[in-house]
Amino acid sequence: MNTMNDPYNIWNGEKFEFTLNKICKIIYKGTFKIPDKFKAIADISVKRIMADNISEKSGIRVVFDLSWNKEKLESKKKIQKYLEDGIIVVTDRIYKDNYGKEIPVIKVQDPWKAWIDIGRYVKNVFPIPTIGITGSAGKTTATVLAQCVFNERYNTFISGEDGKNFNTTLQIVNQWILRGNPEYTFHIQECGGETPTLIESSAQVINADAFGITNIDTSQHIATYGSQENLISDKTSFDRVRKENTFAVINLDDNILKNFKFKSPVVTFAIDDKTADYVGCNIKQTGEFLEFDVLNNDRCVHIKINIVGKHNVYNALMVFAFAKKFNLSDEEIQRGFLKYKSIGIRQNLRKVAGRYIYMDSYNASVESTLLTVKTLAELEITGKKIAVVGERKTANEETYQINYNLGKELCKFNTIDEIIVIGEKNSDKQALY
Repeated sequence: MNTMNDPYNIWNGEKFEFTLNKICKIIYKGTFKIPDKFKAIADISVKRIMADNISEKSGIRVVFDLSWNKEKLESKKKIQKYLEDGIIVVTDRIYKDNYGKEIPVIKVQDPWKAWIDIGRYVKNVFPIPTIGITGSAGKTTATVLAQCVFNERYNTFISGEDGKNFNTTLQIVNQWILRGNPEYTFHIQECGGETPTLIESSAQVINADAFGITNIDTSQHIATYGSQENLISDKTSFDRVRKENTFAVINLDDNILKNFKFKSPVVTFAIDDKTADYVGCNIKQTGEFLEFDVLNNDRCVHIKINIVGKHNVYNALMVFAFAKKFNLSDEEIQRGFLKYKSIGIRQNLRKVAGRYIYMDSYNASVESTLLTVKTLAELEITGKKIAVVGERKTANEETYQINYNLGKELCKFNTIDEIIVIGEKNSDKQALY
């Protein structure tokens, strides 16, 4: 196979297969260089190309040095150990052995850009319609709901598996290299943010035809973003790196999104703002099923999903809007939603020994924590309702204030019988209110 989409023959008919020569051709773009030490093995198949923990113990292995905080000693120690184990590293740093001699590496100006280049290359080998989903809360649920709906017509790839969400640039490229193949006909990608430009780099990789933003919580990851402006800039970065004809689907009940000046054509959804293109109404939680109607102009479509939490209407509305823009029928959408099943520790309601357990605890933000407790408060079940909540941890002095505010909000749920807080003391102050 040697096509316009794969000039270096990375796809071998069964999987993506790299050599050092092919890697360097992709990341150097015409200024091809490879250290002398690696020339003898430059055309031998690489066993694993990775940007995180690498488990293989033999063969040619390549790791990209993507530590976002390179001042941390642990970051350099990890890469140093890789080099000592014979792993080839793509990096912008200099490493030396115990004798002070420089260790050969594949030197680049920006390892993140090199990783993005690898990701864009492999993603483009099999061009398919792609949707990017980001925001502060609801990303994973919206992505899995979308997979259920779009699977009614397509074979849909998402990078998460078995309840896990691989949503950073590092993981997105890893997953596509490991699992991408020509059998997929649609790609829906959750994109998470934690540090400045992380979502933007993911957007550059997947080159989306459409993107959705669930909401924006300016307190989430504020320590690593540094400011609300940086956070908002990254959450909306799909709009900056968009290609022609890319459109956005946004939550009109979110004031930041409502007032943001998008360059992309915008499709809106909401519950409260009746001016939105798609409005959710007649919302009911009937046991384990969430039911509501979607209004679009004069049309009304009834939706039923095996999920708890009325806030999930927002996630479903986003998916509904995407599905209609990609011309899925109402019947396909309804069938797809009915096939959703929660798994693992995300929005999973289970009955154990006569008691209900509602698990929703993966990578929780302040907003998602409150939504989880709100869902518990709204459940129509008999008996005591007990919420177990972990403190929020941040990387700066705002930790106490964030947890104090979270505690005050939790106290407003007067239908919760008991709230158990798991956390540590923050200096001489208690973690939660």
